[in-house]
Amino acid sequence: MRLGVPSVTKFRQDNIDTLRNQLAKLQPNDALAIFRRMLGPKSPKVAAYEADIAKAEARLADLRRLEPAFKNFVQEAGDWTKGRDPWGLMLATDIADLDARMKRAREEFGDFTHYAAPNRREELEATTLVAMASADDRGYAALPEAVRALINRDYLLPAGRWHQMFGRGEEIQSDSSAMREEGNIMLLQLTHDDLMHWGFGDNGIYQFWISPADLTTRNRSSAKMTFECH
Repeated sequence: MRLGVPSVTKFRQDNIDTLRNQLAKLQPNDALAIFRRMLGPKSPKVAAYEADIAKAEARLADLRRLEPAFKNFVQEAGDWTKGRDPWGLMLATDIADLDARMKRAREEFGDFTHYAAPNRREELEATTLVAMASADDRGYAALPEAVRALINRDYLLPAGRWHQMFGRGEEIQSDSSAMREEGNIMLLQLTHDDLMHWGFGDNGIYQFWISPADLTTRNRSSAKMTFECH
C-alpha cells in the first residue's frame, strides 16, 4: 500500500497533466479563442489528445475505486503470514494458497504490485536463500548442508565488485576519477552485496574520500562521499 498505490496514482496523474499541457499548446489562447473552439472543427491532434486524456482519467478513476479492495487484500495477506515459523517448510496447501494470492496480486492488482511485489513464487527462491544464509543460527541451520557449503565456497563475496579500503577503487561513471584528480584518497568502498542486504541503486557503489592533509591530521569530519551506479 505504501509503495504501489502512491507511485501508480502519481504516475497516472503526471501523465494526465502532461497530456493536458500538450493539448493546451495546440489550442488558440487569444480573447476569442473559446468561441473558435466552440464553433470550429477540432483538429485530429486535438481530438486524439482529448481521447487520450479521457481514457487516462477513466483508468485513474478505476484505480482509485480499486484501492479499498487492494487494502483488504494486503491486510488478508499479512494476516495469513502471522504466527508462521519463518524457517519451516511450507505444506502443499500453503504453497497452493501462496500461488493463488500471487496470481490475484498479478491479475487483479497488477498496477499496484508490478514494481512492489514479486509476480511468481520462483522469484522468491533467491530471496529466501539470501534470507536464510544471513539469518540467525536457526534460520541458517535450516539450509541443507550442501547449500551452506556452496554459499560459503562461492557466494560470500559481492558479485562482480568488492568492498575495499584504500587503493584505486571501482569506476562506474566519473566521480571516482574526479576525486583522484583532485588529489583525494579513497578511504572505503562499499558495493552491492546480497548477503548484506545492500542494494545500492543499479548495482551502485559508495566511496568515501579524504584529502592527504586531512588524512595526516585525522580530520575525519572532512571526508566526502560519492555514489555512482549505472
